[in-house]
Amino acid sequence: MLIADPIRNKMAALKIPHPQSPTNDFVTMSIGHTHAFSRQTAFLGTWHDVVERTDRTLYSAKQDDRDRIEECTETD
Repeated sequence: MLIADPIRNKMAALKIPHPQSPTNDFVTMSIGHTHAFSRQTAFLGTWHDVVERTDRTLYSAKQDDRDRIEECTETD
């Protein structure tokens, strides 16, 4: 979250109008993230698997509540 928080906060500070949004008057940002190191890939699967998990995390963040950061905790 060291990188994600400042990015989301800077987006919020821009206050870009989003009049068509049913949830917010301004553009917001949801971020799904994970971290993996090369030596972990045997446990996590391929890099493609890691990206798929992270993508599911992003969509989970968007479903649960917009304008949030969610960390991928999936391991299988």
